Amino acid sequence: MSSFKEHVRHQRLAEAVNDYMFEVFTPWQLELEQTLREGAYDPGIFKCIFMAGGPGSGKSYVADELFGLDAGFKSSFSHYGLKVVNSDNMFEYLLKRLDVSPKELANIERDDPKHFHFLTQHPEGPRARAKALTAKQQHAYMEGKLGLIVDGTGDDYEKMLAKKRHAEEAGYDTMMVFVNTTLRVAYERNRMRSRSLPDSLVEEIWQACQKNRDRYEHLFGRRDYIEVYNSKGGVPHQKVFQAVNAFIKRPVENPKGVAWMRSHGL
Repeated sequence: MSSFKEHVRHQRLAEAVNDYMFEVFTPWQLELEQTLREGAYDPGIFKCIFMAGGPGSGKSYVADELFGLDAGFKSSFSHYGLKVVNSDNMFEYLLKRLDVSPKELANIERDDPKHFHFLTQHPEGPRARAKALTAKQQHAYMEGKLGLIVDGTGDDYEKMLAKKRHAEEAGYDTMMVFVNTTLRVAYERNRMRSRSLPDSLVEEIWQACQKNRDRYEHLFGRRDYIEVYNSKGGVPHQKVFQAVNAFIKRPVENPKGVAWMRSHGL
């Protein structure tokens, strides 16, 4: 990548981020102000559900079935009152502003590795920018004590552990819904996605997720760890619905969350 091309890409990305803040983030903040005022009465107050599963696991479909989210994680508000935290939508927005189709990422990795690195791994690239903006969004939700659905792959155990601890330090009860599938099905579904990844990366993430399954069950506990086997698709088992519903409706157990609610007369 020449220095001139790199400068142009950074400039266009900065413009895209500014536009996003004006077109999407600022209106979202205005809408959020009213939601935060109602935070103490939020039906999912102090509840945080981590969705985990690799590319092609069908995680968006399962989320749609469980939480009533149109097109998976495209919506910000679920019918349970939980707010969705997902950087993928923001990442896709920034990619399109750079004239990059999410479908092209696999080809870009093969044909232009430096550009792929800028898009997905560079600290000033669109993936990093998307994650930073999403972190601001999540911080605002947590300031309002609002219930959350946090999307992730689950391939990095230490990162998931840190996220769980962060939520619990803020007073949240936590739960994980792990969406699993065979590697063959993950390959097939990934190739049909609008933002497909190279097969090598799909396998790498899938293998890492498999290694973490038992660790997550131990981390969250049997009651609050639910695994959805999704190789055949279809509606998640009734027990999954029951477990999620029970978690959301169960009185808050985290001592910090309980103390906050008592101090506010709840």
